Parts: sequence; C-alpha cells; structure tokens
Amino acid sequence: MGAVGEKAITYDARGLAEPVADAPRIAEIEDGVARFDAKDLTTRTINLELRRLLYEEGVKEVVVDNPQSRHSIGVGILTRCKITFNGSLGYFGCGLIDGPEIAIRQIVDHEIETYDPYEREVLVWPR
Repeated sequence: MGAVGEKAITYDARGLAEPVADAPRIAEIEDGVARFDAKDLTTRTINLELRRLLYEEGVKEVVVDNPQSRHSIGVGILTRCKITFNGSLGYFGCGLIDGPEIAIRQIVDHEIETYDPYEREVLVWPR
C-alpha cells in the first residue's frame, strides 16, 4: 500500500514527479495568518501552497497542520515570515532558507525526555 497522497503523484517521460503541479489553494486566511491541512497533499503541493501564500498573497504567518513527517518541506524560502508546522517533519525540512522563523510543534500525549549533552542531564518537558 502506498503512502498518503502517493496515488496522486504523476510522472513525466523523464521520471520527474508532478511536472505540472499547481498550488492547491486550500489555505484559509484569517487576521493575516494562513492555515492549511497538509495531510492529503504531496511534498511538492505543500511547498507550492507555502510559496503561493508567502510570495503571491503576501501572508507573513503560515500554520501547516499534519505535515506527516514528509521530507523537504518548507525549503528554499527567502522572505521574512513565521511558519509553524503542527506535527513532525522528515529530513531536510526547512533547508536552504534565509528569513523565516520556523516552529515545529509535535503533538504528544506524554512527557518528552531530552538529553542535554552540555548539562549532562535528562530534561523532562511536560505536555
């Protein structure tokens, strides 16, 4: 069984995924903050929606729900803005950026233990 959104991916003769993808235009903008659910989107359409909101709509704050640990989301953004991801990102998330303030919030139902190598202690972050 394929990953979420995988069946929507198309390939051209060169093997490039989604050569003619368009931004899905699903974000809701309220009080200058855009928000959209990325659960059923591909990596490319998530990035296209982010770029559309930031560059075409001029939004300065975006909240992305359910990024589903996808790789390479939020890359190459070169404008001052705030992007919040409500969920985990995969590898290379928010790479090659200059300007954004990024927040990645993982929603968990338990305490998170983090080892601080500088203090040589385990920190417990309550929910």
